[in-house]
Amino acid sequence: MEPQLTKIVDIVENGQWANLKAKVIQLWENTHESISQVGLLGDETGIIKFTIWKNAELPLLEQGESYLLRSVVVGEYNDRFQVQVNKNSSIEKLSEPIEVGLEHHHHHH
Repeated sequence: MEPQLTKIVDIVENGQWANLKAKVIQLWENTHESISQVGLLGDETGIIKFTIWKNAELPLLEQGESYLLRSVVVGEYNDRFQVQVNKNSSIEKLSEPIEVGLEHHHHHH
């Protein structure tokens, strides 16, 4: 059964739980020992920062690939929302790539 999906544009509440289908737009250098990966996720409605905690023990995401991220929790940092992937979350690679809103592609030209 498909989980109830949240669009990135609908992430509006700190502490909210979400299921996202999104593409990994960018992975950032991360030196924090409690964090596994940090970067940007995108769907057709927007982009959002994500953090995957080490103790989630999830496989590493690949830049440019699309995933279904289940049971992620929304956090707020510097007045911006971000998605936190923890040990209650699960990640599944999608065979169909997610379209990312075109307005965010200007840095690729």
